Amino acid sequence: MTTGWRSWQHARTIALNRDEWRTSVEALCATWREVDRCNGRVECAIICSVVLTFEVLIIAAETVQVKLRTISTKNEDIIAGLLPLSAEVIHPFVLGCDTKNPKLLPLCLVAVQRMISHEAISSAAADIVIGMLWRLMEVGLEELKLLQTAILLLTINSVVQHDSLAKALVLCFRLHFTKDSTTINTAAAAIKQLVSAIFDRVVIEDKIPTTEPKETANMEQLKAGSRNPPSSLRPCAGDAYLLFQDLCQLVNADQPFWLTGMTEMTRTFGLELLEAVLVSYPAIFTQHQEFSFMLKERVCPLVIKLFSPSLKYRQGLPPAPSPAPVEKPFFPIVMRLLRIVAVLIKNYYPLLVTECEIFLSLLVKFLDPEKPIWQRCLSLEVLHKLLILPELIRNFCQSYDMKPHSTKIFRDIVNALGAFIQSQFMNQPGGPAAQPGAKMPDTQGTPPAIVHGMPVGSGVSPQPAFMYRGVWIPLNMAIPLGQSKGGFQTLNRKKSENPKIFDADGKFITNIDEIQTVTDKHFKDKFRDDKINDLELFQGDAHDLNNQITTNDVEKALARLNNNRAFGEDGIPGELIKYGADTLAKVICNILTRVFSEHDDININGGTVITLQKPGKAESPVTNLRHITLLNTLRNVLSLIVLNRTKHDIKEYLSPSQSRFREGRSTSDIVWRHRWLVSKTYAENIFITGIDMSSAFDTIDRHLLLNILKNIIREDEQRIIRYLLSNTELSTKLKGSLKTESFKSNIGTPQGDSLSPVLFIVYLEHALKNIQKFETLYTQNTLELALADDVDFVSTTDFVDVETIQKS
Repeated sequence: MTTGWRSWQHARTIALNRDEWRTSVEALCATWREVDRCNGRVECAIICSVVLTFEVLIIAAETVQVKLRTISTKNEDIIAGLLPLSAEVIHPFVLGCDTKNPKLLPLCLVAVQRMISHEAISSAAADIVIGMLWRLMEVGLEELKLLQTAILLLTINSVVQHDSLAKALVLCFRLHFTKDSTTINTAAAAIKQLVSAIFDRVVIEDKIPTTEPKETANMEQLKAGSRNPPSSLRPCAGDAYLLFQDLCQLVNADQPFWLTGMTEMTRTFGLELLEAVLVSYPAIFTQHQEFSFMLKERVCPLVIKLFSPSLKYRQGLPPAPSPAPVEKPFFPIVMRLLRIVAVLIKNYYPLLVTECEIFLSLLVKFLDPEKPIWQRCLSLEVLHKLLILPELIRNFCQSYDMKPHSTKIFRDIVNALGAFIQSQFMNQPGGPAAQPGAKMPDTQGTPPAIVHGMPVGSGVSPQPAFMYRGVWIPLNMAIPLGQSKGGFQTLNRKKSENPKIFDADGKFITNIDEIQTVTDKHFKDKFRDDKINDLELFQGDAHDLNNQITTNDVEKALARLNNNRAFGEDGIPGELIKYGADTLAKVICNILTRVFSEHDDININGGTVITLQKPGKAESPVTNLRHITLLNTLRNVLSLIVLNRTKHDIKEYLSPSQSRFREGRSTSDIVWRHRWLVSKTYAENIFITGIDMSSAFDTIDRHLLLNILKNIIREDEQRIIRYLLSNTELSTKLKGSLKTESFKSNIGTPQGDSLSPVLFIVYLEHALKNIQKFETLYTQNTLELALADDVDFVSTTDFVDVETIQKS
């Protein structure tokens, strides 16, 4: 055997022409017969077949070489001259692939790929290549290179059409269901690319004008299905139609018409292909009535049919008596079906008005409490995608809700969403409602008997609650860790109770209207001084800010809005615009920009004063009341914008002694400095004079504040702050009383505004700098320590004269 193989190699090497090759082979066969007479016939037959194959291969290669030389000498464009003869040129490579020789096969496939890349393949040559690829696929050789070759053959140009195209696609589908994971994943990607390429051909074909009259499609023939495309479609559109038709057939577990040879295809993969086509090529389905017909007659019925298990299944309930068992919904199928439904409603609503009504009704049914939670979540996601499109909502109302005998789709969606939200209130995770078949207690969703406005009955204790659309929802109090229930309730009661104040005779006022009158007068006197002129909203002519408010400024401000805070007169919670920044930031930016470019007052400076009892103070004088001002959300946004734009300039202005309302500084800093002083002056006498300003924010002179800011911040920020401090209208609000008429304030800055603390410490810093000019008050040995409105003057000589400070 070894001698024979060496002789074989030797014979191939020394053969200079076919005659010598044949002589060498005949001698080799004689040698094999001498070696093994028993197996000689078999070995000789094998050798002779291999010899004949290589002989034909050599003959074909020599013939092609001659033709290539002829083409190169007669044609300047070699590709154009090669194209009519491509079937003959590719023949040696096809023969080389048919040998299945592990060394020869990859070389021949690479050569075929290069011819395809140079677009030197005709339609006849492409059919030969597809046949060769099919034979290699059946024996399982070079599967990845087969996929590479198929992708090149179908995407470089459109020479492969009709039955050859179907055969190439079936080849890729069959490779998708092999046992090798690498081949499976590569084939899946290749199929998706080829499906897109086939529909891309239709897009290109539609752009090419044609003079042929367009035929009318025969809808009766389309209903039956066929392996031949409709005669009304052009070639590429016909192939795409047949492909989409067979994808629907395969997903429906039916035999394909066009993709003959398909043995299997998973339903999930088929749904993914359908979704990809519907998402990427809506123009094809809207322009061609044949594709529109297929949407109505094949895709929509298929989706409704596959939704059947999801409609019949009820989680936690016994199945209804039926001869056939109830099939459970399969998450991968339902997820892909709902994605297709979303695409159909968003992209094809004008074509599928009736079908979309069915789909929307299905989405509403999927929100039922008996459905699995994952199915309800998927339905919510699809509804969210649809309901964020205003045009689509308008179409729903016009097509369904506004018609007398049509399903009220939009109303049903709103009710279903409301019921879902209510169920989240009532059904606590892990509670009784989470157990299938468990009975809900009276306090969870079912209103008990009501006597004098309070629930009564067995096992029912009086508890705060509210009734919403017939659902009793108790307000369950959550006690923070580390805090007693009694202390927590006391804290809540203090926040909600009205203040207790005396009248002129020293008696408690119990009438809410009288309390309202007294508090109104108190705060009006506090925030209004008729001797001071009101600030003007704008100065000079209207013009743009030098440094315009940008969308980025608004987004930064919105991100700093705090959650769970009370809102002002506008009734807009901060969370509403904070989490809608992507949509609202640009709108808010345009509104605020117009305020200063056109002097357009948008009336955002109103506020509601909420009264609280000062802790540790007697519950009698009205002067012991503290207050918080609830401001409009848009005003808070503008304040945060100014705060961000001025923080660096203000930081430079403030002295190191101030430890409050500054980045990187806190109460710990002032405590540490006091301790440091004690340690450094342990054996010395130090004199500390402390001052605490009452109603610090409420006594600021706005005119003086603006004059101070002229030397600190830029003109743009001065204009914005002037606008925020002008035309401020306040009104007090007590529990159980209507809000009183507003009054204009011209003193102080609102407590509750994020900008007010910073403006105050600037105002205070200006005063401290003035004090430093008095040598009798402020010596070199005097040190000041400030924490907001609490200032300590530390000296080693004597106490600082407080009266002189007040006069200065």
